Amino acid sequence: MALLLFLYYERKPGDMKVPKDQVKVKIKTESAMVMGRVHTMVGGRLSDYMTSHAHKFIPVTDAEVFFSDNRLDSQSQKREIVFINVEKIEMIEYLEYPQKQKG
Repeated sequence: MALLLFLYYERKPGDMKVPKDQVKVKIKTESAMVMGRVHTMVGGRLSDYMTSHAHKFIPVTDAEVFFSDNRLDSQSQKREIVFINVEKIEMIEYLEYPQKQKG
């Protein structure tokens, strides 16, 4: 004789979110400079975040991209999100220190 137990779980919006800090940064790559927000673990260091994403892409939100193609008509482009190849990052610096994400 088998006993089956079914549990019903109603997932609420936000239940699966992991708390993150928003870190405003400036990232220089070989072809562009990007200013935006990187979302790190709460209390985590930016260097640890970058190391854990080696050989991967990192998302940068609220991004402003400045291409270094030396064209006179080149302007910055604003994007909700861009993904940057970590292997192509030459420099990264804090523009603001972490802000705890709401919700």
